[in-house]
Amino acid sequence: LDVQIILSALHAGLGDGVYTPDNDRVLATATELNKAFAALYPINSRYIGTAIGRYPEDTYDGYDTLKVGNPWPLATLAMSQIYYHLTSIWATQGRVDLTDVVRTKLLPVLGLKLASQPAVTADKSLQTARAITRDNPEFLTTLESLLSLGDHYMYR
Repeated sequence: LDVQIILSALHAGLGDGVYTPDNDRVLATATELNKAFAALYPINSRYIGTAIGRYPEDTYDGYDTLKVGNPWPLATLAMSQIYYHLTSIWATQGRVDLTDVVRTKLLPVLGLKLASQPAVTADKSLQTARAITRDNPEFLTTLESLLSLGDHYMYR
């Protein structure tokens, strides 16, 4: 778990979906970084947004390696940028693909629960939605929530 994954996806990704902000591994890393650092730095309990460091096990605080590392403004702003890029990608695509990572990690961070219920198919099995499309009101709510999450990092 390291913020370099986020920085690399932002600055070295080829836009091919392999190492981009909408890749499930990148999204999972972003949500896990948020969770890890929210609990690690005392400042995160006092202000809106989560200050992010290099990696949770970092012990270099700028002077020595005997303490917990510090939040890094560059890392915190990268978290903001990853969510802004993700919003742009999904807005351009006109859909949010509901992968397992989006359902189980990202939507809960955004405080969202899907209002649409699973549909019953002809063979009586449940079919869950695979995407939230532009014509669904949840699409705009999801994009607005992503922007708000990005803004919370910027408030730091």
